[in-house]
Amino acid sequence: MRREIDDEIDFHLNMRRSEYRKSGMSNRDATVAARSRFGDVKDVRDAVHRVRHIPIMNQAGAMNGMWQDLRFGFRGFVRQPTFTGLAVLTLALGIGANTAIFGLVNSVILNPWPFEDSDRMAWLWSQRAGNMMIPPTKKQLDLWSEAEQLEGMASLTWTEVAVGTEEGAVAVGAGYAAPELFGFLDVLPIIGRAFVVEDSVVGTPNVVMIGEAFWKTRFGARSGVLGETLEINGVSHEVIGVAPGTLDRLFQRSQSDVWLPLRNSNDGAGLSTVVRIRRSASFESATAELVGIDARLDEDAREADWQPHLVPPHRMTSSQLRTGLWVLLGAVGLVLLISCANVANMVLARGVGRQHEMAIRTALGAGRARLARQLITESLMLTLFGAATGITLAYFGLDLLQTFAPSGLTELKYASLSPRVLVAGSVAGITSGVVFGLLPAARGVGVWLAVALRQGTRVGDSKSHTRFRQILVGFEVALAFVLFVSAGLLVRSFIQLNAVDPGFAVDQLVSVRINLPETRYPNATSRSAFFEEVRARVRQLPAVSEATVAMGVPPRMGAMLGAVEIEGRIGAFDAKAGVISSNWVFPEYFATLGIRVISGRVFHRDDDPSLSAVVNQQFAREMWPNETATGKRFRWEGQDEWTTVVGVVGDVKAFGLADEPERVQIYRMFEPEDFFSGGVVLARATGDPQDVLGLIRGQVAAVDAAVPVRDATTVAAMFSDSIARQRFNTLSLAAFALLALVLAITGVYGVITLTVNQRMREIGVRLALGANVADVKFLMLRWGMRPVVIGMIVGLGVSLLVGRVLTSLLYDIVATDLLTYAVALAMMTLVGIAAVYVPARRAAQIDPIDAVRGQ
Repeated sequence: MRREIDDEIDFHLNMRRSEYRKSGMSNRDATVAARSRFGDVKDVRDAVHRVRHIPIMNQAGAMNGMWQDLRFGFRGFVRQPTFTGLAVLTLALGIGANTAIFGLVNSVILNPWPFEDSDRMAWLWSQRAGNMMIPPTKKQLDLWSEAEQLEGMASLTWTEVAVGTEEGAVAVGAGYAAPELFGFLDVLPIIGRAFVVEDSVVGTPNVVMIGEAFWKTRFGARSGVLGETLEINGVSHEVIGVAPGTLDRLFQRSQSDVWLPLRNSNDGAGLSTVVRIRRSASFESATAELVGIDARLDEDAREADWQPHLVPPHRMTSSQLRTGLWVLLGAVGLVLLISCANVANMVLARGVGRQHEMAIRTALGAGRARLARQLITESLMLTLFGAATGITLAYFGLDLLQTFAPSGLTELKYASLSPRVLVAGSVAGITSGVVFGLLPAARGVGVWLAVALRQGTRVGDSKSHTRFRQILVGFEVALAFVLFVSAGLLVRSFIQLNAVDPGFAVDQLVSVRINLPETRYPNATSRSAFFEEVRARVRQLPAVSEATVAMGVPPRMGAMLGAVEIEGRIGAFDAKAGVISSNWVFPEYFATLGIRVISGRVFHRDDDPSLSAVVNQQFAREMWPNETATGKRFRWEGQDEWTTVVGVVGDVKAFGLADEPERVQIYRMFEPEDFFSGGVVLARATGDPQDVLGLIRGQVAAVDAAVPVRDATTVAAMFSDSIARQRFNTLSLAAFALLALVLAITGVYGVITLTVNQRMREIGVRLALGANVADVKFLMLRWGMRPVVIGMIVGLGVSLLVGRVLTSLLYDIVATDLLTYAVALAMMTLVGIAAVYVPARRAAQIDPIDAVRGQ
């Protein structure tokens, strides 16, 4: 091997000497010139023998092939495990984060329905001004089904039912489906059969399909479950099949443990309808056809001011959640860019130590393209290792996100790393890694043999390389600053949101929702008696100070649609585009919740429920500005009887802490003859709320053990769930911002450390000539902070632009919040100084004599 290397060097040396002789030089001058071109021959031989692992090139300069490149690159990575491990981990973090978040975006936004041709499916609703939507009537559906641009439709709905068990009745989610739903979606049961038309006929045997999750948890995934009976709302149903869990994606936020057939006696009220348009049609043209058909309906059947509207499935997801996921996807994209920039800096630093190797390769005949191919091959290998590790991290990361996601974000549980997600994540990561790998390769192939050998045994770095690494550091800092500011804005917004007053005392307040089976409580009188007895029993508990019953409780109150007509005025008042928060309550409701009475009084037991109402301050301000609302009368448009306002109470956050600040609210008292099948039992606990919840369950069972209890929780927990999306967005973005900051500061530290090593002799000379320690520290701090400061300035400008995207996610603060920007600037500056100070302090402590001799 040594002889082959010597022969190779002598061959190239003689070729150079011959070229100089032909130009007219003497033999001696030609020899001197050739050796000057190659450096000292002995140094060349010694350098080559120190890197015996370098593959021998033939005289044409071509490598033995790509396989040789791969083997050489792999050996190089093995010999430098620290570099390899850090580079792969850095890339893996960026690629893994991108893949995990894209999995969420794909499942929640891009492909929420895992059915064939789901891109041509949509919900069919009736819509009016203000974007309010309601299910269409049966007459509308029958007529709209004639639309030529619709390929088909199927109706379904969701509710809760009581399922009998050995331990008593339990409340489970139930989907009611038209017989054609399974065929329409091209979904087959896991076992058994789906519904047929005969199952929907009134009077036929009662049948049920159980959901996949319920089948596994309740029945142990037994195939013998077919033919067994299940008691639902007190009525026996035969199990005919197991419905796949993919059907739950239709409801997105609700799981169906059982599926029941829609009976043909249903009038269509409250049904959701999914349609599929033809391939030749578009959503716009199909909607236009439906609007034209709707115009043929008479006024009674058509619902005034309501028109058909097609809603793609992803539009049913909260706009705030969609925006939040897009923001997170952008954030992890920045993390990936920072990761790639960091790795590029590491490769550049590694390239400085490979100057001898590159020079010898050049001397042995390798051209620039050949050297670039080797470096690009190594970059691709490094990126592939990072992508493989990143995909593994993505699986764990997605599980972690789903595990710690708030209960209010059930949409996230359907996210998965589908082949589409894996391919997209891998391509994005590999492409970014290769692009950033090309930068060091492009700058590394220009190192020539004479330049490297003249520097002796220690390697150096050109000013262009140093400047390029500083640019990469500034790029990392700018991106990290953008993420830091974005996370800071969300944190500030979340703090503001958490401090919002819900309008009543939520501490020690517990809530239990009860839905009464219609088979056991068929009329309003029996339902009213049940709730009255439960309230009386709960109120007598020693651990309870107050108890009441209501239709809903903040943050889960109901809403009514329609216009309010004020007595003495012409026309109707369309409050908030027809949306008015409403609640039916027992008289003790306001005292139990602690809602402040502004004027007048609250309900008495002897009030006429149909003629009296309590309204909130906002209702009074909008309906009777500069007047006293108490004693005034109003009615819903189209009604004959007037309702008298007996009192005005404080505003409450009816639908969560982020609810609009000015929402009108009406409270009505329950009417015994019109009592609803569901209600909420509320109690103010004097001790541990969890103990009180258990006591309430016992009292409900004492009244009727067949009645299931659900949503037994504290009202404080309900309000916490109401800001689940904001909390998820804030924590996720903060985590990615922290990761970006760590990566950026690691890059700063690495560049400054390398610079100290390269400028060791210069620093030693400065110290030997009388420079003090403080001067050296200041020099290195000034040099190291330059890219950090430039990066922060660039990041500041970009953050001002990105802030506009975050506006819809912010609460009670602006996207240009000065405090957030000031904290971000101060934090980034301090962290940058800390990263630069450590190597600067090391530089100031070197021994001048050793530093000079080291060169």
